[in-house]
Amino acid sequence: MRRRTKSPTRGRKGPSTARIKNRKNKDNKNEKTVLVKSDSDVVDKVEDGVMKVMMEFFSEEMLPVFGITMKATKVLATEEVQIKLSKGYEDFNLEMEDGSIAHFEFQSTNEGTEGLRRFRVYESSLCYKMKKSVITYVLFSGHIMDPMAELEDGINLYKVIPIIMSKENADLLLADLRAKIDRGEPLTRSDLVTLPLLPLYGGKSSQQERIRAAFEITAKADNVSRPDVEKIEAAAYAAKETPPHIRSAADRVCH
Repeated sequence: MRRRTKSPTRGRKGPSTARIKNRKNKDNKNEKTVLVKSDSDVVDKVEDGVMKVMMEFFSEEMLPVFGITMKATKVLATEEVQIKLSKGYEDFNLEMEDGSIAHFEFQSTNEGTEGLRRFRVYESSLCYKMKKSVITYVLFSGHIMDPMAELEDGINLYKVIPIIMSKENADLLLADLRAKIDRGEPLTRSDLVTLPLLPLYGGKSSQQERIRAAFEITAKADNVSRPDVEKIEAAAYAAKETPPHIRSAADRVCH
């Protein structure tokens, strides 16, 4: 009688199922580690997106909010290829009516010397490429009240113009807009562009109260085109998405 020969693969488990599962679990763990972001990363991403949208579509109305009286003539690219083929991305650039460039940076953390050196690289690269004067404005949000705005480096003195968002009072702004509505005066784009900035301002009201008020106000902006209102509402809603325990720091400033 012929003895049945076992198949070489019979009874052998090949690549261990347990090993495969372990490998998948390990890969999943690694993947989770890569995907997790800190609160400051989320804040930066949200605020950058909100501010870039507002500056791109409403720069004419936004500049006076920051105390800039000169008008912009066009939006410029924000990518600069630097030495060693590294890329630097400025937050936002506008060409102004006098031919100069307004370079905007949006900061939710105070980087101090490191940040100023990075801004100087962007500014120098842009100045060299465009052959134009560049002024850097840094919008500071959160609880930053007294950021570093000058850097002495060798014989050079580098300066930026700081704009402290939390020094503005969201409650007073909302009171002014409500009073304008009560007087029967039509709301303008200039009135509405400040609404997405409410979460970045100081004041006693909560973030939920501010966003709810913002939407109540946009609902009464009959003189502003619907596409513009929708952009402003989208930016305001995006600003609301910042982690509340981070954003609440602004609530404690400028009461």
